[in-house]
Amino acid sequence: MVTPDFPRRVIVMTTALVVLAALLALGSLGTGPVRLSPLTVIDALFGGGSDVQQTIVREIRRHHVALNPAYAAGPVVPKLRTS
Repeated sequence: MVTPDFPRRVIVMTTALVVLAALLALGSLGTGPVRLSPLTVIDALFGGGSDVQQTIVREIRRHHVALNPAYAAGPVVPKLRTS
């Protein structure tokens, strides 16, 4: 049912989901054999921190975080085609 505040709710829910996804990505970038704090991850993403931290975040973990949705959707896509 469409209510008068429908567009507002959509904007609020979309914003909340985007923020949640960003926080989960930030947390995912910080986990692994070498633990990094969220502030360290943000710093490394924008060119700060040590060379080792930048390499870990930019060259190793960033690609994994970017590809995880594709890996997760992989088993679902063939099922959607046959429906």
